[in-house]
Formats: sequence, structure tokens, C-alpha cells
Amino acid sequence: MSCPFKSAPLGPPSLGSETSSLCCAGRNSLCTHKPRHSTRSRVSAANSRACHHFCWKVGMGGRKMARDEENAYGSQDPDDQQQPLAQERRLRLILAGRTGVGKSATGNSILGHRLFPSRLAATPVTRSCALGSRSWAGWRVEVTDTPDLFTAQGRHADPDCTERANCYLLSAPGPHALLLVTQLGRFTAQDEEAARGVRELFGAGVLARAVLVFTRREDLEGGSLHDYVRATDNRALRALVAECGRRVCALDNRAAGAERDAQVGELLALVERLALEHDGAPFTDDVYGLAWARRHARPEDTLCLVAARLAARGLGRGWGRQWGRGRRWLEAAKRGWPLALLLLGGALLLVLLLLQRGAPGPWKQCQGTSRWPTWPMSCPFKSAPLGPPSLGSETSSLCCAGRNSLCTHKPRHSTRSRVSAANSRACHHFCWKVGMGGRKMARDEENAYGSEDSDDQQPVAQERRLRLILAGRTGVGKSATGNSILGHRLFPSRLAATPVTRSCALGSRSWAGWRVEVTDTPDLFTARGRHADPDCTERASCYLLSAPGPHALLLVTQLGRFTAQDEEAARGVRELFGAGVLARAVLVFTRREDLEGGSLHDYVRATDNRALRALVAECGGRVCALDNRAAGAERDAQVGELLALVERLALEHDGAPFTDDVYSLAWARRHARPEDTLRLVAERLAARGLGRGWGRKWGRGRRWLEAAKRGWPLALLLLGGALLLVLLLLQRGAPGPD
Repeated sequence: MSCPFKSAPLGPPSLGSETSSLCCAGRNSLCTHKPRHSTRSRVSAANSRACHHFCWKVGMGGRKMARDEENAYGSQDPDDQQQPLAQERRLRLILAGRTGVGKSATGNSILGHRLFPSRLAATPVTRSCALGSRSWAGWRVEVTDTPDLFTAQGRHADPDCTERANCYLLSAPGPHALLLVTQLGRFTAQDEEAARGVRELFGAGVLARAVLVFTRREDLEGGSLHDYVRATDNRALRALVAECGRRVCALDNRAAGAERDAQVGELLALVERLALEHDGAPFTDDVYGLAWARRHARPEDTLCLVAARLAARGLGRGWGRQWGRGRRWLEAAKRGWPLALLLLGGALLLVLLLLQRGAPGPWKQCQGTSRWPTWPMSCPFKSAPLGPPSLGSETSSLCCAGRNSLCTHKPRHSTRSRVSAANSRACHHFCWKVGMGGRKMARDEENAYGSEDSDDQQPVAQERRLRLILAGRTGVGKSATGNSILGHRLFPSRLAATPVTRSCALGSRSWAGWRVEVTDTPDLFTARGRHADPDCTERASCYLLSAPGPHALLLVTQLGRFTAQDEEAARGVRELFGAGVLARAVLVFTRREDLEGGSLHDYVRATDNRALRALVAECGGRVCALDNRAAGAERDAQVGELLALVERLALEHDGAPFTDDVYSLAWARRHARPEDTLRLVAERLAARGLGRGWGRKWGRGRRWLEAAKRGWPLALLLLGGALLLVLLLLQRGAPGPD
């Protein structure tokens, strides 16, 4: 076989015969010479750009790499004009990670000027690999920026391995370091997937040359990155840090001047030490060996061969890729093993029943009847009545069955002191709220932060109330959003390896004739948060602090970072308050500064995140963005925009808050002892299925079934095998064709 590139041979038979079949079997899109089909022009253009880079890299000493991209951005590397490059040693870096974490911005920081396109957008900005360089401390630093090559979605967009081959060509003969970029405090399942994709593309050994680079260094607020990494409870992050030899660094990609140079110098010094540990030799493999050996050949042919070699590894359309898909299918199916075992057990039970058809005993006695044999059964609960179907007896049975931890009066066991303290704090808030007109709510937290609301000096009895609840997953900036709304620092807010907000808290301010009351919440809405609140104490506290009900629920998420955890938090909000609460919700995006003057509504309309679009629609299209680092007039303008949106929402409902039976119970008992009210509200939530009772077990079972559904392929496979076994057993005694 021959390659369509003007019938040029693909190289020696040992490699050419293997790869030419993959290259030429319907993959003419790799050729840049007069492509036959217009639909392949985009791929051809990408190949042409890759070959353009490769030609200049190996033929011109790397001096004018990516000059076309530089001109597109109107910037040049000032170091390119000064000293000859022949005397400089090379330091090649590859930027890797999931899309949206700031790879291109990190590359621009390293280069010291804007070369790679970097902005917040609803869809990925970087579409192809690009190369830039600069001089630093006697080294010629070459940086290869990459699009989404490392997740399933990115690999699906590159079925012929063209862009991955491009990455190999631009970084040949191999990188001295791979910069695995992630965001500080936001290491998610997508980041884990990207790390797996890096191993699949380059091999597991590449992480011995990796540096884990955290963007958003400013969130450390002067703290130590190493302390953060050591204290994190994210097991996947800890494992990745260990696999990277604990080489970590943080960058603030918004820094400039001396601050940026100091941060980049710290990173490059770490890379330099890593390179010198390996005597300056880069990481390499057989694909890099192929690319470098053919550096003087036609770049189109080299690109074709490298892509074919990657496809032969199982990264393209060949049998290897099909096996990779099958392996991932089996890994996904393993998550559904409970459902598979359940169905398999049922099928085996059916087999046993069929085999026992002729056996004596109770089975025989049941033949010919429509009833199953019955055995006497008794209830193990000491024949104790469960009480009348009234609320008091129902909740008391749930409360007294080993759930005395809700009571704050002289707890019997010292191990329950934490829960008792939480109850006391909630009751303290509730007492002052209903007894003092809400004027000194959360004064203990205010004193702890050394700040007071200056608006508290005026009478509040004449002001209308506007109650808000901050909801969302931990780490998205709920407390910082609350502080922005209040106009001063009341709620604790800082980056930490573990959640900072541990309990609900309340703050208030005056705004445009309204008394705005803001309830901050800890992690109440994810599975981990609910597990930490088994007795519904903290959720009951949230109800008491926001009674008789919120006028708006502020569902907080981070701009450009709506993940599976955010979806889980939204589901948790529905479970706690009911699905109708989202009709009173406003979706608040933090990190407004990332819009860089763009429109939030345009971003939301253009996003390809289906879950985010569905949530925006469920919230009635009410969205707002805040920069929680803003101050003064800028902050006031952003908060005014948000509160005006909340005010319109409240007036649409004639000022009536959202309410349900739990809020009604809390408000009806507002003059009773707060400890008793807290206990009753927690019991009511437990009776809903949010506590330790039967309802919660049913909720767990329902979630278990939903999770098990993801493994239906394995379940069907095992069930089919069991049914086939049944048919074979039934055929044992069947007469033959004679």
C-alpha cells in the first residue's frame, strides 16, 4: 500500500507497512495537498498549521515558532530579538489538564506575554496545539499549549489522533516537564479523568516528569500551598501529588510585572531542578523517537506516521481503540454490580424453584394452588405500639429510638457535646430572632470577626423583611457572597483544604427600605454533608433561622465550573425544601471578573453544559454574577443588581415568602422554647426521609437503585446467562425429535 501524499512511500517496511494501512484506509483527511472533500478542510487546515510549526521548529532553530499566532494577538517575544539561540539549552514544557482550568493563561504567564488565546467562554477556546518560547536564565523555554486531548470528550473530537500527533511533533524529541494544570480548591472528577488521559497518551512514566500547577494562587491569601496539599481530604488529589513526586506550584495568572516574574521564576526553577535530575535528558517514548528520527522528512508524512502509531496504540479507530472502549465499558458496568447481583440472585432462585418442582415438602403441598406457603412471622420490636398516626407520637417514636442527641438538656454522653453545642447555637439565634425583632442576630459571629453592621443603629421595625438563603456545594463562595451582600465581613471565608463553614449563621443589613436577612449554610446539600448531619440538626437550624420562609434562595456556583457536585447540590436543595423552591431561586455565579466585561446572559445561552442550561431554565432564567473581591462602589453596584432581582421576585409573589409544613411548624412555635422547636423540626425532617428513620433508608435505597441503573449492561449480561442456564436445565427432560 502507498500513502496518498503524491504516492510517496511511508518509510521502511518495518514501520511503513504497519502504519500505511491505518493512514490510507479512509484517512485522506490527513493530507494537505488539495483535499478531495470540502468537509475535511478543517482537519487539513489543522494539519497544515501543525506542519508549519514543525517545519520552522526543526529547520530554523525554533526562533520563529508560532509567529502566525503571535501576529494574530499583536504581540511578540522581546527576547527573540536579542541573543542567538544556538548557545541556549532547551527546556520543553507541555501544558496538560482538563479544559477551563487555565492552561493557556498559565502558558501566557510563563512566556511573559499574551500568545495563546485565553478567556472565559461557554465552549473551549483552545482548539489546536500551539507553541511559544522565551529565554530564561540561559535556557530556551518552549511551551506547548494543548486543547482538550485528555478527557473522553476531547478524544472523541480527535478520532484520527491528528491533534495528539500534533502535540508530539511540537514537543519532540520530548518534554523535560509536563505541567499538569488544575485549579486551586477545585480538583474534580474531570481533573482525575484528565490525569488518566495523560497516562494513556504518554504512558504512566510521564508523571515522574510532571509538576502539578495550581491556578488561582490568589485564593491562598498568603497561606502555604504545601500546607494546603498536606491537609486536603481529597484522596485523589493526594494520590496525584504523590505520583508527581510532590512537585507542586501555584500561579496567579492575573498578576503582572515583578509579582508575575517571581511566580514564574519559582515554577521554572522547579522545572530546571527536575531536568537536571535527569541530566538534561527529556522524557521520550517510541512515538517521540519516530517523530525526531523523521524531523528532516516532509512534515505531512511525519504527522501521518505519528497519528498512525498512536492509533495503533489503541487511541484511534482501530481494534485497540475498540478494546479501550470495551475496557471502559466494563469499568463503568462494575459500578452497577449491586443491581447485577440482585437480578442474578432472582434468576438463580427461579432455577431452584424449577428444580424443586418434583421434590417433597412444603413446595409439593403448594402445587395446584394459587398461594405460596406461609410461615409464622412476628415483629421484633417487642410488640411495642408505634403510637397514633398523629405528629407527636410519630416523631416521638423516631426521636426516642436512640436519638436523644437532639436534646440539649444535660446530654448523657460526652461524645454528643458537639451536637448539643450546635443545638445551643441554633437556639441562641432563634431566641434573639423572634424575641428581639431580628436586630442583633448573629452578634456572636460579628464580634468574632471584629466588624459590625453600621445599619444596625436605626430602628428596623418599620422595614420590610427580605430573607435570603445561600445554598450550593462547599467551596464555591457562599460565605464570600454573603459578606458581599452584607457589605462587611461576617461569615468566615477563606480557601482551606477542608470546609470552613461548619454551621448555619445569620446576618442582616438595610437596603432600599428592606431589612435583608442572609442565612449562610454549610454543606447541607451533598451526600457528604448529609452524612455529617444524620439527625437533621443543622438542616433544622437552617429552617429556624430563615422562618417563616425565604423570599429567595441564592444557589451559588462558580462561573465556568458547573460540575457534577453542583448538580448534586441542586438535587439536595430540592430534597430538603421541595422541587417548588427553585421557582424562588436565583442562580448566582461567583468569579464575575472572569467574564472580562462580557455578558453573563450570552455566556449562559451559549453554554454546552446541558445540566447548567436545565437548571437555569428551572430557576426561571434568573442569573447574576458577583466578584467577591470587589470593594466600594463596584461591589455596591453588583450587590444592588442582585438585590433588585430578588426584590422583583418577591414582589411577583406579593411579598409572600416560600413556605412548607416545616416552616409552618417552626413559625407556629416561634414563642416556644427554642430547644423544643429545634427538636420538633429535626424530627419532622427525619420523618420526611432525611434522618435515620425508615424514610431515610428508603431514600438511600432509591439512590442506590438510581446508581445501580448505570450498570444495566452488566446486569442484563448476567441475567441473560442465568436465563440461558434455566432453558438448558428445562431442556434436559424434553423429548427428542423422534
